[in-house]
Amino acid sequence: MKKRILTLLLIFCCVFGVGNFVSASTIPFDITVTAYGPSNPDPYSYREIKDDDEQKYYVRATSMDHERGLFTFKSCSIDGTVDSGVASYHYRELNTTRSYGYNCGYAPGGKYYYLHGITGLYEAAPYNYLHILGYYCP
Repeated sequence: MKKRILTLLLIFCCVFGVGNFVSASTIPFDITVTAYGPSNPDPYSYREIKDDDEQKYYVRATSMDHERGLFTFKSCSIDGTVDSGVASYHYRELNTTRSYGYNCGYAPGGKYYYLHGITGLYEAAPYNYLHILGYYCP
């Protein structure tokens, strides 16, 4: 009887106790920026851990509140040691996943990263804010 219980317990542990795997997930972002970066009201995404050493990050904007908007941003580590350099995403690219490189240094896995919105520009007329929704994977 003890052997059966021990065997069942061992099987249960093997099947359901496979452990936790760390992986970078794609997280939603909700960022609001201005044409004048320093006064941005909400320029940061949530933070997410990077699980690999791939030197790319991914952004997919799903909504901008102004047509012909242009959103500039960078991916940064929370300890300030990694900065991707400035990249941009245009309104006409909505719902397209784009990859960008970490061009300003090596981006190791195991650190938390976030998307930092820098400016929001508009090709036709001025506006106060550009509100962007989308997804980010470090």
